[in-house]
Amino acid sequence: MSIRTAPLRRLIDLPGVKDLEFRAVMKRDFAEPEARMEFPEIDACAHALFGLTNDDAESAVRPAD
Repeated sequence: MSIRTAPLRRLIDLPGVKDLEFRAVMKRDFAEPEARMEFPEIDACAHALFGLTNDDAESAVRPAD
């Protein structure tokens, strides 16, 4: 019995990510971690795609190991 896996998807192919990547290339400050405060569309895109923001991910409980 073989296990079927879903094909891998590239992050840049997800909706909205390519536009954010382009902006980060054009304006270097957009790519900095602190940019999320100035550009809320970064967290909005993450929330739309993954259901959480970077702050949510950072505050998540991690396994001890």
